[in-house]
Amino acid sequence: MNAPAAKTFRIVLALSVASGLFLRIWRLDFGQELPYLAHTDEPCRYNTAVHMIRSSTPNPGFFRYPSLPMYIDACAMYAGYLAGRVTGSFDSVEDLRPIRGLEMSVGLVGTPSMLLLGRAVTALFGVLSVLLLYWLARELTQNAGFALLPALLLALDPGHIRLSHYMTVDVIAVFFALGCVAAATAAVSRSSRRLLRLSAALGGLATSSKYNYGALAVAVGLTALLYARSRWGQRVRDLLVCGGVFALAFAATSPFVLIDFEHASTGIMAEIRHYATGHLGVTGNSFAWYIGFIWRDNPALLLLGVPGLLAVWRRYGSRSAALLSTALVFFLLMGVQSVHFARNILPVMVLLMAAAGTMAETLYRRLPKPVRTWGARRLGFPPAAGLLVLLPLVPALLAMPSLLQAPSPSGKAKAQAWFDRAAASPPAREILEGLRIAAESYTVYLDPDRWDVDYCRTIIDMEEDGPPYDVVILGAGMYQRFYQDPDVYSEEIEVYDSYFEAPGGHLVFRGRDDPLDFRQAGGRVDVLFLTPRGRALMDALPRGRSLSSSSFMQSRCPI
Repeated sequence: MNAPAAKTFRIVLALSVASGLFLRIWRLDFGQELPYLAHTDEPCRYNTAVHMIRSSTPNPGFFRYPSLPMYIDACAMYAGYLAGRVTGSFDSVEDLRPIRGLEMSVGLVGTPSMLLLGRAVTALFGVLSVLLLYWLARELTQNAGFALLPALLLALDPGHIRLSHYMTVDVIAVFFALGCVAAATAAVSRSSRRLLRLSAALGGLATSSKYNYGALAVAVGLTALLYARSRWGQRVRDLLVCGGVFALAFAATSPFVLIDFEHASTGIMAEIRHYATGHLGVTGNSFAWYIGFIWRDNPALLLLGVPGLLAVWRRYGSRSAALLSTALVFFLLMGVQSVHFARNILPVMVLLMAAAGTMAETLYRRLPKPVRTWGARRLGFPPAAGLLVLLPLVPALLAMPSLLQAPSPSGKAKAQAWFDRAAASPPAREILEGLRIAAESYTVYLDPDRWDVDYCRTIIDMEEDGPPYDVVILGAGMYQRFYQDPDVYSEEIEVYDSYFEAPGGHLVFRGRDDPLDFRQAGGRVDVLFLTPRGRALMDALPRGRSLSSSSFMQSRCPI
């Protein structure tokens, strides 16, 4: 690499990291919902860390996920608490309060600043993953220029950016998984047992972040058998040592999964049953769903990444074993499950980015020499190579305006603000105190100790012979999944239609579409006033946008 090209390369790599950092810390309170809960899984990390700090115990007591992310959170939050003690924000650990959850994505965050700190921890692991992906691509291709493409793809990827805004485990698990694959690849290219053992340790840490990342044992095992031309006896010894390092890394960072196994097995089996029995609205052909999701996120990951996996094996042989085996095993593991979530396919998407960089380099090498060398002396790098790097970035660049839009409350936040104003207004509060209210997931937080409110996962779960309700609060985060698949959920749609067609008032709270929002579509919330008493509340504090039943039925869930 000549001096101008090296300088350009360093600038682009620095810009990749800087842009990745900015996009991941930008609008951590994306929907302006704090102190109310946004993501239904955030209490898993937050409440567990608060429990360990307040109880001064290393036992997380929560095992549906392994413990490493919770230990990281506990350290970060305790450091934040100590800083708060200095500034006078906290007097004791009792000031760190848990999230009170009522239903999926409905809850009150006890200490919002600590949740933001936990989200910042996720964002940090997200941006560090950009550097790890660059390392993987560099070790794979031995080409610094084309190793920039995967780093840029990850830095600007809307899906990874969105997940980096939440206090959830997936971005942390992918960070360690990337480190595992990169170290394994480097172990082969450098014939280094030290890197091989580092790969095993990082694989154990990834598994300690999310159980199914134990699939990385396949990549580590293959690398142990292939990384050096030695006798099979030595290879078997390397395999056993790596297995021990992998297990030790997991046990050291999730010790109570083993120590308190009886309790831990209950949580693990609950998660297994969840995926085995299905998740409402997100079940079906997972292979097809994941392929469609990757295509919507960035078609280049399929157009370049999939053939890139074949090119990787053809060009690099055993050096590509960790990448290929991990991508294949994870895709099969996710695809055979009936439940599909976007976050589950994240490791495959990230590895496809590495493969896309390899494919771009392969295409460049096949160009005629005059095309490859044209303009290189004047610019310091070949324009043809720059074009092959920039084209796969187009879908991510097109998503930038929406990612960078100014903060705006989601529909869920707007509905919450409406009810908070009602609780603070004496005339509306008096009406509210006498109402029977039903609310489902992805709606607003109403204190059950203060108001007569019943929460349920979905309004369909309400007993048919239950008490009549004056107000029913529905969340698009729940019901939109039914309207998107009417052939499967016709019975559920019929129930919702009966509510939307019911006479009475109907307020719609909807934010603009936001790619950072957990449920996107602005987090729409519908408030139905089914009785004269309910309508009195609507008239006492009119807000939002009224929508008649007929207009709703014409647009069929217009979100």
